[in-house]
Amino acid sequence: MDVAIDELTRMWVKCTVYEAAQYPVCEPVVRKAKVTELTTAKLTGISTLFFAPQTKAPIDLKMVDRLGLYYAIKDKLVTVGGTKISNEVYEAKVAS
Repeated sequence: MDVAIDELTRMWVKCTVYEAAQYPVCEPVVRKAKVTELTTAKLTGISTLFFAPQTKAPIDLKMVDRLGLYYAIKDKLVTVGGTKISNEVYEAKVAS
């Protein structure tokens, strides 16, 4: 577990520990925890650790094309040299 904690702390400070309700009359358990405290945190076999992404993932245009979802992201695309690319990719290229 120490190796996992060392690696996780390189990218995250906090995480969310989630435990689904075990019975219909019970509420789920949701609590925040520092990654460094996970070795002493009360985790069970039904604990799920959620680490929020640090940045937005770029749009995968090949997958968008495969799924035919251009209508869902048309306002996030720009055309450069006759090729449609995502705004994030365009801005990254302009910035570099």
